[in-house]
Amino acid sequence: MEWTAEADVVIVGGGGAGLAAAVAAASEGARVIVLEKAAACGGTTALAIGSMTVAGSSMQRQAGIEDSPAAHDEDIAKFAPHLEGRNTPELRRAFLEQAAETFEWLRELGVPFRGPSPEPPNRVPRMHNAIPDARHGYIRVLHDAARRLGASLRLGRRAGRLLRSEAGDVVGVEADCADPEGHPRGERFAARCGVILAAGDFSADPILKATHLQRFAHVEAINPNSTGDGHRLGMEAGAAARNMDVLDGPQTRFVPRWSPLSGAGEPAARAAAQETTPGHGDAKIDLEVNLGCAWLRPEPALFEAGAILVNRAGERFGNELKHPDIEVAMARQPGKVAFVLFDAKLVEQFSRWPHCVCTAPNIAYAFVEDLRRHRPDFTAQGPSLEMLAARLGCPAEALVATVAAYNDAVAGRAADRHGRQSFAAPLATPPFTSLGPAKGVIGTTKGGLLVNTTMQVLRGDGRAIPGLYAAGNNGMGGIYFAGHGLAIAWAMTSGRIAGRQAALRRT
Repeated sequence: MEWTAEADVVIVGGGGAGLAAAVAAASEGARVIVLEKAAACGGTTALAIGSMTVAGSSMQRQAGIEDSPAAHDEDIAKFAPHLEGRNTPELRRAFLEQAAETFEWLRELGVPFRGPSPEPPNRVPRMHNAIPDARHGYIRVLHDAARRLGASLRLGRRAGRLLRSEAGDVVGVEADCADPEGHPRGERFAARCGVILAAGDFSADPILKATHLQRFAHVEAINPNSTGDGHRLGMEAGAAARNMDVLDGPQTRFVPRWSPLSGAGEPAARAAAQETTPGHGDAKIDLEVNLGCAWLRPEPALFEAGAILVNRAGERFGNELKHPDIEVAMARQPGKVAFVLFDAKLVEQFSRWPHCVCTAPNIAYAFVEDLRRHRPDFTAQGPSLEMLAARLGCPAEALVATVAAYNDAVAGRAADRHGRQSFAAPLATPPFTSLGPAKGVIGTTKGGLLVNTTMQVLRGDGRAIPGLYAAGNNGMGGIYFAGHGLAIAWAMTSGRIAGRQAALRRT
């Protein structure tokens, strides 16, 4: 077999998990090739706020916080108890026991963090936030470290097939790319020690979604590059998959000002920030830029407190407290978007801890004033509903009627036409504020290939497939967790374990 290039470890995917694997493997002296189908590394990690939740970190100790992986495991079970049956306890315990070590490893590499911050029902603050965000924190630092250690990052290469020996060992990857004239061609990359699948989830793949997530097949993905490549490659090689019907979302997310994947629009936004915030320094400029490229997620508590969602016609279209039904309905609205509407009392309530609007890069939690100051492109206010409607571009009479009908339901004068039965307060105190547009999107799918604690990919009978590892969303078969900061903690930890284990096959 002719090879385009040879290495000890070949990694499919250049997101957070893939880059962590590359740095870990290269640190052990392995020759590493990373195959990334996009024009730049980053993956879904580059779209994240940057939270990393771990127990037993040095930053916790500096803050006088005593914590342990065992306590963390107990608290994770409180976030989504109905899904605890999807978890393999020994795999999650092994992950949590190594997560703090991964955190310290990232700090040594140069990732700056702020925190820890609280997130109930965690008993103590555990959420550490990369500064200024995941893209500039994890991805930039890991990318530079991988290059410094000699890893070869091959962009524009989409893995199409795993190559195997006569004995069945995985020995390489066949990838598709384009030649200098743009014509398609195939390349083969040899992996003497192993292949690591770290290609992200399948939230943007219509076939896998239609197979495992039929109800959400029409809902968009945050990351359009999440096409399930690693899942397919692993299953074609005989891997078992679990929890393929579990997903993060659909969620309501505010639409970024520009694409965090390409960075398109960021230079102009940075220039605008410099013009509008003279004398405030780079920290404030960077905050506006980073908030502008983040898929910010409004906290459910905002709707529980009385906020509503309206479409471009000024109408409600579902029960804001019923998830994921409201997101499924949002994906069928004009333009697939909606706006969060609330009044002055809610603005006051969500202007201080613990009532945040969302988590946000560089500042952990964002309140109404943070968003007004740094995301003026999606905040609007009016002294009356009619004035707010004019700023949103929706019919004033429709918005007024919508809020009146909602307030009637709050007061018990009429049943809510969307079946909402829990209300906090009417929307009656001007001025009125809106945030948006927002979309109902799939954050990530949670199913993956079955793995053991060393991230080897397993068949259905529990036997490892020689030479094949998985990390991040590709390796989530058998592990489940909920809460902020655990997806990145898993991506970094599983990538680090997989990279090290594959590299150790050299000895």
